[in-house]
Amino acid sequence: MKLKRMKLKQVKEFDRRGSATHEAGHVVVAAVLGVRGSAHIWETDTRQPYQEKTVIGTASFLLFPRPSKRTLGAVGIAGAIAELMADPKIDDYASQYLIEDWEELVGNTLSTTDLSLITKGWKARQSAADKTQEILTDFARQHAAIREELIEIGDVSDGTVWDTVHGGPASLLP
Repeated sequence: MKLKRMKLKQVKEFDRRGSATHEAGHVVVAAVLGVRGSAHIWETDTRQPYQEKTVIGTASFLLFPRPSKRTLGAVGIAGAIAELMADPKIDDYASQYLIEDWEELVGNTLSTTDLSLITKGWKARQSAADKTQEILTDFARQHAAIREELIEIGDVSDGTVWDTVHGGPASLLP
């Protein structure tokens, strides 16, 4: 469906779902790899809803002690890969092999912050992308639950993320 043919309400819902999918990808991968994080999405004040995003988001992490470069890379690429995996134009078979061409596919879904987390060198990025796709596949149900909470209320805390991903109380956070 082309954005120009969508009503403003549909555009906002499309952007809300996309932003929630992206930010949930970051926090789920982070939690699986032992990094605490929270995510937030909100509506923008754009006057051009058909050219600019109407809903954007951010994920925040506690990076102490400092995670490995591979962990940072996996967390950095997670949002873009979550969006690609959720794309209805990509069937289940193709999504299994998505990461082989991830650099070509991500386009503008990587923010400068995401890019700063991804280590230099194709092999390191490929390793992080492979790990991220594996995590998002294994934790698809948890990713969906966090995405839906973001869509519903616009915010998900690190305790909620941890409980959802690990099935344990937030008091057990590392």
